[in-house]
Amino acid sequence: MRKDMWKKGFVLGIFVLFLCAGAASGLHVDKNNTITACSFNGNTYTVDDEGDGDFSTITDAVNYASDGDTIEVYSGTYFEYTIIVDKRLTIRGIDQELGSGDDTGNPILDLSGQKIGLVLLADGISLSHFNITNVGLSKLGDPNERIGAIVIQSNGNIITDNHFPTGPSGEQQGSSIYVFFSYDNVISNNYIYNSVWAMGISGSGNNTISHNRVLDGGGILFFGSHDNVLYANDFSCELGLWLVLNCSNNVISYNIFNFSALWIMLSRSSTIEHNNFHHRGKHLFVRFFNSYQTKWDGNYWENLPQGRPKIILGKALYFLPWINVDWNPAQEPYEIPPIIP
Repeated sequence: MRKDMWKKGFVLGIFVLFLCAGAASGLHVDKNNTITACSFNGNTYTVDDEGDGDFSTITDAVNYASDGDTIEVYSGTYFEYTIIVDKRLTIRGIDQELGSGDDTGNPILDLSGQKIGLVLLADGISLSHFNITNVGLSKLGDPNERIGAIVIQSNGNIITDNHFPTGPSGEQQGSSIYVFFSYDNVISNNYIYNSVWAMGISGSGNNTISHNRVLDGGGILFFGSHDNVLYANDFSCELGLWLVLNCSNNVISYNIFNFSALWIMLSRSSTIEHNNFHHRGKHLFVRFFNSYQTKWDGNYWENLPQGRPKIILGKALYFLPWINVDWNPAQEPYEIPPIIP
């Protein structure tokens, strides 16, 4: 009996060692000579601006880490820019001090007036809980100009719970998030205030953009992008949402447009349904230009007489006045799922 148990234990031990070798490729020795064995989820490294972590800069941590690792960035201010992330990493801010010091809140990434913050080149990156500020001004006019506080050039990433505040004196910041020929990303629960453009989405598809709040400044600009979903975002900015040049099959639903523009230009087959359009005492600017097969359905239009369809003005064939119609406008605004404060 005891002999059989010993054999089973020996076989189980060999099996576990085999799994460890496959998952962790043997033992790992980090820069502090700490040995980690059988790590299925990668290693975790800490960053603290006062030197109490494994690293004092985000750049050094990213350069050292390997695919599957986690980088935890603690409270403090990090004066860094053009951080190239070319590995599958989880990078998250921690809203507390590590070791000595009195820093509080999510870590601040200060770009010192530069136009590029983090550049995501690997697939499957998770980036969350940062305050990113002092972003250099840019117009995001050229769809090939890859600039922004976060530049995404890969697939399957998750960007969530980040804040992009205004400048120290209330001045406008540069562009916050730019997605360039990338797919299957999730961008959610980000708070973007007074950016030139909150987001630019160029040549990209199958991305989900939800529960973001955009206050003042520019909104979201889609350029040649398709099959994206915009859900439960709050546009409280005049330049709300723009779909420009060969955008197709994008779904815009359950968003809040507070005195925000919605422009559809040279694009087709968009679905715009169940959104709240509020005037807030200002002119509501919703237009289309040479865009076809747009479906408007069940949106709430503030101050629209009950039982009346909503007429959306636009142009076809470049100069011919044309209209789209929301035949089934909602009578009451929708209860939009919660957005971060």
